Amino acid sequence: MSKILSVPIFLVALSGPSDCQGQSADKLYLGGGTEFGVIAHSVLKVSDQVNDNCWTNASSTRSRVYLILEQNEIYVPDYDPAFFTSTTVHTTLTAFGFRADRGSCVVSASYDVETSVSHKLGGYDGVPEYSASYKASVFDRQSVFISSSNTNDQLRDFFVSSASEFAAKVIAARRDEVVRNYIEHFPNIGEPPMSEERWEEILSDLEEKQN
Repeated sequence: MSKILSVPIFLVALSGPSDCQGQSADKLYLGGGTEFGVIAHSVLKVSDQVNDNCWTNASSTRSRVYLILEQNEIYVPDYDPAFFTSTTVHTTLTAFGFRADRGSCVVSASYDVETSVSHKLGGYDGVPEYSASYKASVFDRQSVFISSSNTNDQLRDFFVSSASEFAAKVIAARRDEVVRNYIEHFPNIGEPPMSEERWEEILSDLEEKQN
């Protein structure tokens, strides 16, 4: 799957009450790592594709990563959000492997943080509106492990280290002045994201009103 390794964010900075009266606002750009600063939530999934008892502590490893995220105010919802954005991302701990002919475990692992990106073109002067959406990688790390018994310790250390590195990027970016101003203007980014269930209820209510 193709990935975009950085997701820059364009923000509009409100400089005061006059902006609400129709005056133009400054356009600010978050990039070069500062875009991590607006991440407030992350779904956390495990993709365990390891056979032959080469990884048996996936659940406790997820718990360790969960704790790191929560301690750094990257909150992990216990439901699937309706939307993934610059503030709500999707983290997957993936491991694929097996026991080779000589008895050693061979496992590849990846720590992936992704979000959804969409854009529209056209929709004016008689031109149809075209919409496109895709997943973009915000942060990723990969490694391969070999062990004569299992890769439990190696995978745990890898995923914990990756989570700590990701969390450190988020914390460092939150110190950026533009990010701090953004959070000040839009404090609701810390609110829990809307669930898929709630979004379906809204759509159902709209359909009933139209009928």
